[in-house]
Amino acid sequence: MKDRVAPYLKHVLDDLVFLEFTPEYISKRARINFMAGVPVPVKKELLARFAGGEGLDYEQITEAMVTVMGADPGFRHNARYAEFMRQFNPRILKQVVKKGVDHAEDEEYLEAALHLRAALYLDENSLDAVYNYARVCRQLYLNQEGSGDPDYVMTFKTEAFEFFQATTLKHPRFAQAYYFLGYAFLNAGKYRKAEEAWQAFLKRSRNLQDRKEIRTRLDQLHEPMVIE
Repeated sequence: MKDRVAPYLKHVLDDLVFLEFTPEYISKRARINFMAGVPVPVKKELLARFAGGEGLDYEQITEAMVTVMGADPGFRHNARYAEFMRQFNPRILKQVVKKGVDHAEDEEYLEAALHLRAALYLDENSLDAVYNYARVCRQLYLNQEGSGDPDYVMTFKTEAFEFFQATTLKHPRFAQAYYFLGYAFLNAGKYRKAEEAWQAFLKRSRNLQDRKEIRTRLDQLHEPMVIE
C-alpha cells in the first residue's frame, strides 16, 4: 500500500547523516554483529560530538533510528534497526509509544506521528500504537482545516479514518475507537455507518459522559438516516 503520509514527514531525514559502526566497536559487542556494514543514522547536530571522540549513547542512536522508521517505514535497513533496539531494550516499543504520546500532549503532532509510526513498524498490532496514531492524524487534519491545503487535510483525514478502523478490527473490544470512527462516518455523510459504530461504542464503553453524548448524537441521526 502506498504510504500517503510519508511525503509530509520525509523532510526530517535532511537532519540526519549516516555513518557505520567500526569493526572494533562491533567486535566488542558480539550481539550486534548484524550491524556490520549497516548505515547508522546520526543527527547532524551530534556529528561534531561523534567526530570529536565523545561518541553517542544508545538513546541518541535509537532516536535517530526511530526518526528513519517513522519517516520512511519502507527503508531497507529498518529491520536491522529494530533488532538493534530490541537487543538493548526489550521494552523499546512501550518507550517509543510513550514518547509519541508525550509529543502529542505537547502539541508536537508531527513528532508524535513519527514516533507512533515507528512503533507500528515495531508492532503493527499494538493497540497503543495504532489507536494513538489515529488520534494524532485526526488532530493534524483538524489543525489544518480551512488552511487552504485540502490535500494535506484529506491525507491525514483518510489516514485517521483507516487507523481507527484498523483499531476496531485488531482490537474489537476497545470502545474508544468506535467513538471516533462514528464521527468519521458522520463527517463523511455515512449516517448508518455512524450509527453502527456508535452502537458498538455503547456496548463497550462505561464512560457515562461519552455515553450520554453519543446517545444524543444517535437521536440526531434519525432524520438524516431517513434521507439517506
